[in-house]
Amino acid sequence: MADYKIKTDILAPSDKKTIEYAGFHPSRMITMMPEILKSAMIIKSKDIFEDKIKWDVSSDPLSFYGEWRARYSFGDVRTKADYKIVVQGSQGAKDKMGKVKITIKGVIETKFPFTTFLHRAAVLFYMYAFYNSQRRKYIDVGKLLVDKIEDEIRSAFNLIERGG
Repeated sequence: MADYKIKTDILAPSDKKTIEYAGFHPSRMITMMPEILKSAMIIKSKDIFEDKIKWDVSSDPLSFYGEWRARYSFGDVRTKADYKIVVQGSQGAKDKMGKVKITIKGVIETKFPFTTFLHRAAVLFYMYAFYNSQRRKYIDVGKLLVDKIEDEIRSAFNLIERGG
């Protein structure tokens, strides 16, 4: 059994949103990110994946890196959204001053299974004739979720300006 898959960037034409911060204790984002994702996206811990956490304490300033993935289900069997958040920065060991760059990416994936050539043709017709407008709505919801994640991160650092 094969699948017909469509992947779409949520933030198209751009592929990611970037937040930069310079100030006190930027490494706190490493511990805060899972809670930020849970509260912004209203998902459970099982939908958050901590892929990488790296620290370099061999020099001053200390470097850190973290990657998380979050999966959002729309309540539809066919479509889901996957988000990837990357946090990379450095901070002084004594004064805790530093900088961090946070990138947020999002992809909507729709998967239709089919078994025969005729079934595939019916799936393609259904996809483009009826389901495409539903996917557009899911992309809009995905953009709102990226904005909510960005707002939570900005409020953690007391940043007001939006952009990027």
